[in-house]
Amino acid sequence: ANFALRGSELQNTAWILGLACYVGDETKIRLNSMAPPCKTSDLERILNLCIACILAFIFLAAIYFAVTSCLLQPGMRMLAYAETYTERYCFQAFTDYLIIFYTCLPMTLYITYEILHLFIGHQIESDNLMLFDGQKAKVRRTSVIEELGQVDFVFSDKTGTLTANEMRFASCCIGETVVGPFLPPHGSEMSS
Repeated sequence: ANFALRGSELQNTAWILGLACYVGDETKIRLNSMAPPCKTSDLERILNLCIACILAFIFLAAIYFAVTSCLLQPGMRMLAYAETYTERYCFQAFTDYLIIFYTCLPMTLYITYEILHLFIGHQIESDNLMLFDGQKAKVRRTSVIEELGQVDFVFSDKTGTLTANEMRFASCCIGETVVGPFLPPHGSEMSS
């Protein structure tokens, strides 16, 4: 029972009997070579969702108004060439309404969002209080700036064996300033 890695050479024997395990997509190198996840902030995801919803609304509103204008067009049924004219008119009405409603899409929202990122990145780089070993902060990626300082998870190893398993935010230290205490005075209980 020996183990032979890929690229191993057979020496001092004429043949071996082997079984190939963990090949293809199950190999360690293949599992570790996945593309890194896209780094998008929560705000950017919400912004993209809002833009997608606005685009869907614009598309549906253009369809609705184009169909309505085709159905309510006076005198269309009396013309001999009404069928081909109606199709062409409805398509033109749809594109017209798309162009009209496109102005509801806030493209300046993305531009303002990116300019704000550049401005905040410049503020971080030029802040004299953000020094480590005499070197200022360097902003390499401005797309996740709004997530700085936000705590998503708090881990604790408190077992709760002798006391209630309850976590309370007591105080925090920002720079050299201690903020707190946030706990009620000893002896008084905080009502939930």
